[in-house]
Amino acid sequence: MAYAYQVAILGLPLKTYRIAAAAVAWAALALQLYLILMGKSGADFVFAAGNYVSFFTIQANLLAAIAFTLFWQEAPVLRGAVMLYITVTMIIYHVLLAEIWDPQGWQLVANVALHYVVPILYIIDWVFFARKAPLRPRHALLWLIYPAVYGVYTLLRGQITGWYPYPFLDLNMHSYGAVFMNIALLALGLLVLGVFLIALGWIIERLEGDPEMSGERHLPRRPHMSR
Repeated sequence: MAYAYQVAILGLPLKTYRIAAAAVAWAALALQLYLILMGKSGADFVFAAGNYVSFFTIQANLLAAIAFTLFWQEAPVLRGAVMLYITVTMIIYHVLLAEIWDPQGWQLVANVALHYVVPILYIIDWVFFARKAPLRPRHALLWLIYPAVYGVYTLLRGQITGWYPYPFLDLNMHSYGAVFMNIALLALGLLVLGVFLIALGWIIERLEGDPEMSGERHLPRRPHMSR
């Protein structure tokens, strides 16, 4: 959408902001990959690479990096999905994992970037500047498909390798009933957060006067003006 490039965010044109944010995201992903693969070879290298891509954190940050890189594409439903995934990544890490993980050195840099910096950059982008129309409540259910596939993949791979990316999904630590209960609670949390984001998007677009969110037909939307 042409109007997006006239927006100034943190003193930068939105295009520049998204390119800079993409650079941060890709750099964080590359750093974490290097740290995981460092010193590995042969089968250990392949196993470590598989573990890397099996973290929901990595996948959510990869989606955010792609969304930032494709700065000219609005795709509200897809950008909304990424908003949900990157936000829940930050929340779950902060609430459930930060206390049991004490990274040091470059691992701390990668950890902060992936769990806080990139999510905050994306949240700023989505809340203030990304197009929310035509998001509807049904999209909250649609956004659950990817986490559901991720959950199935994680449990199947864990059964084969004995490795799980997160303790609350670890069948070596918990019973099937406990893990499935955790998954159900996570799904409920994702659904509630998804509905909240859609409602927030509806309010923001309504305040900005976008008739698409209210179901009205409209004339072309007036561009945002830089301040």
